[in-house]
Amino acid sequence: MRDWKRTDSVETEKFLGLLLMMSILKKPLIAQYWSKNPLYSTPLFGLVMSRNRFQLLLSMLHFNDSTQQPSRDDPLQDKLFKLRPVVDHLFEHFQLTYSMSQNVCIDESLQLWKGCLHFKQCIPIKRSRFGVKSFKLCESNGRYIYRFRIYVGKDNLLQFPPGIPQPPIQFGPKLNAMCGS
Repeated sequence: MRDWKRTDSVETEKFLGLLLMMSILKKPLIAQYWSKNPLYSTPLFGLVMSRNRFQLLLSMLHFNDSTQQPSRDDPLQDKLFKLRPVVDHLFEHFQLTYSMSQNVCIDESLQLWKGCLHFKQCIPIKRSRFGVKSFKLCESNGRYIYRFRIYVGKDNLLQFPPGIPQPPIQFGPKLNAMCGS
C-alpha cells in the first residue's frame, strides 16, 4: 500500500490486457508470468507492467462499494454483491448485441474454481469437479450465451436486474433461473 500511485485509463487497459493474456497462457503462479527463468519466461508481461504494480492493482480491484454491502445475517444479502455490477452488465449486453435464432437450449455448466468460495459446487461427473455452477440459455448453432444465472445456493432470494420481468411461475426451476439473471 505504501507504493500506491493513482492509476489512469491507459494503465487500466494494460492491466486488463494482461489479465486476458493470463487466461490464454496458463501458468501455475502469477509471479511466473514475470519470471526470467527460460522455462517460464514471457517477456511481454515485464514490458507492459512490473509484477509488483500488477499485483498491487490486482489487490485493489473492486467492482462494488463494500461500504454498501448488507450484513451477512441479512436474508436479502446478495452473494454476488462484489461482482454484481459486472454480472448485470454482461447479462444486459449479451442480450443487446445479438439476436438469437429459434434453436436454443438450456444448459448447466461448471467453471473451474480452486479457491475458497462458500457457493462453490462439487459435481463429480464433470471434468473440473469443483467450481461455480451456472445455468445458460444458449443458441444451439453458434453456442452464443444469451442469458445466464450464476447459482449461489437454493436459499438465494433472486434479485432481478432493472427492466427484467419476473419469470412465470408455471415454468420449471431451470427455466425460471434463465428468465431471472
